[in-house]
Amino acid sequence: TLAEAQILVSELPSLGGHRLVVVNGHLVGSLSSSGSTGSLIIEGLNETNEEVGRVLGVLASAADDAFVALNTSHLSGGVVVRAPKNSATAEPVEIIHVQAAAEGATQSRVTLIAEAGSEMSIVERYVGTASGQTLSNGVTEVSVGPSATLNHVKILEDQGETHHVGTLAVRVERDGSFNGHLFSLGGTLGRTDLKVSLAETGASCSLDGLYVAGDGEHYDHYVVIDHQ
Repeated sequence: TLAEAQILVSELPSLGGHRLVVVNGHLVGSLSSSGSTGSLIIEGLNETNEEVGRVLGVLASAADDAFVALNTSHLSGGVVVRAPKNSATAEPVEIIHVQAAAEGATQSRVTLIAEAGSEMSIVERYVGTASGQTLSNGVTEVSVGPSATLNHVKILEDQGETHHVGTLAVRVERDGSFNGHLFSLGGTLGRTDLKVSLAETGASCSLDGLYVAGDGEHYDHYVVIDHQ
């Protein structure tokens, strides 16, 4: 429930920046905090936005992945974080995905855009309050512009019998850099498909991961780096 999600989120330590709370795939403004965002632009997902339109459904294609197709077919909400050209922020933006549905599947969608010469840091955390068997299906698309840097951390902390399937699709342009860190720490099943496209000369990425599996838990980190 929303009340349970509020209690769970309140117990998580703050990172000092802006906190966005997404419950069952939908951004909940009443649970989100308005910390410092610097010059970052944070908004709801709008398919008509020109910048978003070049990323949404392009980096993570529904034609290539059944779970991306499922997520896209239920696209009714989402979060966009955009760093304007030549901007930089000191504090990370934290996006907390809360799986609060008692059963069934929830779909969450995030679009991250670092424009030319910008730098930003994002922390995505997946947590849950559900006690039954549920599916959390998250898709994050990341566009790193020329000479931009994007630092991304994904922490999987789903509890109980939650199954998580996630797609992280990244495109890095000329002299841009993507630094990714993936931690799988809880949940019956956790799979993340990480696909990085180094699309132009000088594009680079650094990827790190850690999983800690308990009894009966299974984690997969599937990584593809495409040097174009």
